[in-house]
Amino acid sequence: MCRKCLNCLCFSRAFYVPLLQHTTELVLNMLAEVSTTDLSKENNPSGMIESAKIAKRGGSVARAAREQYESQSGKKIVTPLNAKNLKALNDNNGGGES
Repeated sequence: MCRKCLNCLCFSRAFYVPLLQHTTELVLNMLAEVSTTDLSKENNPSGMIESAKIAKRGGSVARAAREQYESQSGKKIVTPLNAKNLKALNDNNGGGES
């Protein structure tokens, strides 16, 4: 989409930044799920304890990806702000439409 179309769809910075952050969090969650599924198929756990260990290993894959991205980009992916609070923060800092 062109910039004009994005503005027509009310894609202000206050909306787009939380959406991008939420999407990134979803991608990391999907990475954890895929990793856990693959590890589970490979190791064929029997019982809750073994499954929990594999789930932790799958989650550590996503954590490593997040930490590597954050260290290389200097940006935090996950913040304590939700979309409503982030919009208020952008409004207070003069961050309306880009």
